[in-house]
Amino acid sequence: MLVKELLTIFESINKDITKLNSTVQYIPDNREYATILQNTIFTEIQKFENLKKLILELDVEVAKNYIETPSTIPKKTDYTDPIFFPASV
Repeated sequence: MLVKELLTIFESINKDITKLNSTVQYIPDNREYATILQNTIFTEIQKFENLKKLILELDVEVAKNYIETPSTIPKKTDYTDPIFFPASV
């Protein structure tokens, strides 16, 4: 599985957790089903949190044919360097 696929799954999990948290806020407290429903939602949120933890604990294997060359390393720009700014005409 590619890292970007895991990132997509991770983002989806975060969205689901956010939606579940907002859903809990709309459950009226004065209903007999409120506690059961809230507990169920909190259980699902905990399952998602555990899944996120598992994803973060995964080992990432770098392909053997991947070689870090100067072209694969992002170039950093020093914006404080006077060479960066063209001379005023």
